[in-house]
Amino acid sequence: MTYIRLCRNEIVKVLRHRWWLFLAVFALLVLMVNAPILQSLARDGKLPRFGQKFEWRAATVAQQKTAEATVRQLQASRAQVVKQLGGGSSTAGYRRQLDQQISLAQEHADMYRLMLQRDSPPADIEPIVAGSILVFSLIGFLFVIVLSWLAAESIAGERSSRTLGLLLMRPIRRGTLLAAKATSVAVAALTLLVVTLVLAVAYTQLYAGSLGDFGSNVAVLRDSGAAASASNLVILPLAVLLLLALGGALAGLACAGAMAMAISVFAGRSGAAVGITLGVIFGGPILASGINAFLSLASGKAADWLNYLWFENFLPAGKLLAIFNNDPNAFTGSTPFFRSVGVASGWTALFIVFGYIHLRRLQEAG
Repeated sequence: MTYIRLCRNEIVKVLRHRWWLFLAVFALLVLMVNAPILQSLARDGKLPRFGQKFEWRAATVAQQKTAEATVRQLQASRAQVVKQLGGGSSTAGYRRQLDQQISLAQEHADMYRLMLQRDSPPADIEPIVAGSILVFSLIGFLFVIVLSWLAAESIAGERSSRTLGLLLMRPIRRGTLLAAKATSVAVAALTLLVVTLVLAVAYTQLYAGSLGDFGSNVAVLRDSGAAASASNLVILPLAVLLLLALGGALAGLACAGAMAMAISVFAGRSGAAVGITLGVIFGGPILASGINAFLSLASGKAADWLNYLWFENFLPAGKLLAIFNNDPNAFTGSTPFFRSVGVASGWTALFIVFGYIHLRRLQEAG
């Protein structure tokens, strides 16, 4: 009962003191979700066309035919080289290059054929997933900021107002206090997440003219850095993909919140805790990009170890949903997604342990 009462009190405290933050973020999210409408009004002076039928098969068939035509063209070029120049060592390198291009084009054709056979559109163009991408990949960064801000203020705010000593004097375990603080922040942020997800998915389906079929399948790449081929393709039920994306989003938010909570325990003032937290969230990826660029220039290889830092794994769902970009440096796809979830979960556990140990050592006089 003590834990439940603490959670209720903390939730009320968060809503009472930070209602303006939730209102501002919600207004911004509504603008972002409705950005296509505003853009159409500004450009054309009228609303966009709603109720367009979601159609992917025609485009996929065209892509398959293009890939097959490329295969035939390359095969004809190879045959002509052999006919005119012979099949000796003088043309071995060129023929090897053509063979690689033929293999790649054939893999593309097989991938499109598999999607058509399994009636599985690319996940990033399916209406329901499109709305989820908007939330988990683009808007998700706002949730990371909001959750981290609130978590950073949780313990440091009590220390700033000299009320932490009063809390610790009560017969409450410090682990219970930390858990109640974390739960109150999580409930407030996740409520905003669910509302935004519903709005984004509903809008996207309205624009697509389809309510979507949660029983359908979608196609996801295992690794966007590898060639787009049938062997690199995973066919998943749409409901499973959305559950995975939601789980990844929660893992990322938990990592950001745990980091901010640990900083809150160590920082002596609320402003310092928030400043350090936001500095890590914004500055960490910039610093990692700079290090990666320097090491890439120096050694010619990307620094993959940077992908295992906590601030690079606040948005695991974006790695799963941002799929068909075929970017060797994107570190996206189903395999990097599960890796990112594992990394975020590991860092979350470490931050919780560090925060709890330091909270137990605090000796506040009030």
